[in-house]
Amino acid sequence: MKPALVDTDILSMFFRNNPNVVFNFKKYLSQYEKINLSIVTYYEILSGLKHKDALKQMALFLEFVKHNNILSLTEDSVTIS
Repeated sequence: MKPALVDTDILSMFFRNNPNVVFNFKKYLSQYEKINLSIVTYYEILSGLKHKDALKQMALFLEFVKHNNILSLTEDSVTIS
């Protein structure tokens, strides 16, 4: 399995406890230490939670982020992806 970049939809399904996504996260984490998400996904999730005033979910998301990787976008990374 190659390292992956998790998009906003998949991360949202993870936080909604979608069984298939949770299973695949566990499988991925058995090989890699952390989940990778882009700064764009970080922004989309955080702004959505702020818009809904979902403080409890926001706290869970921010705790999740502390233990995973937020990848910045560069011209090279966009070209590769």
